[in-house]
Amino acid sequence: MKFYTLLLASFLSSASFAQTFLKSPKALNNANPLSAWQFCADPTAVEYNGRVYVYGTNDQQQFDEGTGFKTEAQGGVGNDYGKINSLVCMSSADLVNWTWHQPIQVKQIAKWTGCSWAPSICSREEADGQTHFYLYFANGASGIGVLTSTSPTGPWKDPLGKAMIPWGMKGMGDITWLFDPGVVVDKDGTGWIAWGGGGGIHQNNVAKGANEMLDMNTRIAKLNPDMISIAPENITILPAPYHFEASELNIIGGKFVYTYCSDWSGDRSKWGEFNYYDHSKAKPAAPGTAQMCYMVSTDPLNADSWQYVGMYGKNPSNFGYPGGNNHTHLQKFLNNYYLFYHCHNTEGSLKPSSDAKGGYRNIQVNLIEVNEATSKISEISMSNGGSLIRNNRMKLTDKQQAETMYNNSEGTGFFYNDDVVAVHFQKAGSWVGVRSVTSDVYVKSFKAKLRGKGKLEVHLGDGKTINPEPIATIEFNSVRRLEEFSATLTEPIKSAGYLYFVCSEVSSTSTYFDEWQFFEDDITAISPAQSSENVVKEEFYNLSGIRCEEPTNGAYIIKRTFADGTTATEKIVK
Repeated sequence: MKFYTLLLASFLSSASFAQTFLKSPKALNNANPLSAWQFCADPTAVEYNGRVYVYGTNDQQQFDEGTGFKTEAQGGVGNDYGKINSLVCMSSADLVNWTWHQPIQVKQIAKWTGCSWAPSICSREEADGQTHFYLYFANGASGIGVLTSTSPTGPWKDPLGKAMIPWGMKGMGDITWLFDPGVVVDKDGTGWIAWGGGGGIHQNNVAKGANEMLDMNTRIAKLNPDMISIAPENITILPAPYHFEASELNIIGGKFVYTYCSDWSGDRSKWGEFNYYDHSKAKPAAPGTAQMCYMVSTDPLNADSWQYVGMYGKNPSNFGYPGGNNHTHLQKFLNNYYLFYHCHNTEGSLKPSSDAKGGYRNIQVNLIEVNEATSKISEISMSNGGSLIRNNRMKLTDKQQAETMYNNSEGTGFFYNDDVVAVHFQKAGSWVGVRSVTSDVYVKSFKAKLRGKGKLEVHLGDGKTINPEPIATIEFNSVRRLEEFSATLTEPIKSAGYLYFVCSEVSSTSTYFDEWQFFEDDITAISPAQSSENVVKEEFYNLSGIRCEEPTNGAYIIKRTFADGTTATEKIVK
């Protein structure tokens, strides 16, 4: 089978556990970062069917395929982003428990790409009655591509087979970094895109009046109706002061809102020359270094219409995190605004030594105040607390995906195969946890879909520790496929502030956890007729239907005959 182990580590934890449970770098009572082990950055988001889908740069791929954390003497390097050619995708209804979806393998989909960074997502309902999703991304710093789908989780297609915005595109002019798209769709269904990056003034722009305050590296354009192309005449230089990177677009209160990260350098004494602001008000302060800033406009292709408003996000170093550039996304959800951003939260917990190099980032979310009448964004307060939406709490009695979690321990990973995503337990004592789950009734029994051989325990917690005694235990043995197993709870429950699924025994290297659900009534241990224990005959076929011996690798078909005379076939990929 095909495996992508994305969440391996064995490091220190800030939480205190009983000896039985493995550790996490994320404290048990924290909602941020969104993932304990998955490094990712540059968030963008879209709402669909009552869930928020978040996409980001897959720093974890660089960590896994690069050098990870090694000392400089060991040849280690920090995150240079050179091995990142996929994007992450996760979704949530409560903004605390996040479901991990298949990674978006950009390089496999758009074979012309080298890297994929800093995505921006938007959607609109179209003439065919379906919602279409458009996922824009940076091919390193050398162009902007787009993927399309009619589902927020794919499958994704490359509609152009090339960059949508390449180097040398007519009408764009000279730009230092061609990356970081930010996209929004207005009320009429028209798409708009901003992009660009600085880190220095392009030499050809110096003669055009560019300076350290306005480096002419920021662009905005109207997308054509197909959403996958732009007309050169619709490209405008956006006058963002001390712009560095991280373009994002929103429409708030009828105004276009452009957000970005300011530069680390630049002569702030030139601020007196800046004239793009609302002159009926006091002139806003100059952007600080590496802060999140914003501008507003009602006529986005008219450069003179853009007004600088101010800063809404200080550098993460002001909130106890290591300093670094940022990339944010404003998302309205259930009448409130939330800010997704990244910082270096767990990186410090994972480094094996003080001189290890890093640059690996975590996505976080906090509530932020936005005044729609004035389009004003209040300053964010970054914290580990996160933003739980209690009215959207997970239901114990609904079938839930095991890859939905707010926290998880070392020794857990993800198993990806076709459309299946499952938790991969790799060590005894590894666990995944969900938070603030509820039910309309008291539940008495529990069911889980598992594969492998081991013991799965259900534990409660109080936000500080995991209770040592389980409330349910399942012993499972299903070597070849995912099967349902069940257990009766030691006492009925109706809600749980913290709930953990602990694999206390792992007797197989392929121990997977796919789904779980609680029930009001007692249910006996599930042993379906078509279980691995009732197989009386197995036959193997290649994909052409020719019978063969069981292959040791590749794809094949297995046909099982059960004790009750029924048969079933399954495609296996090793």
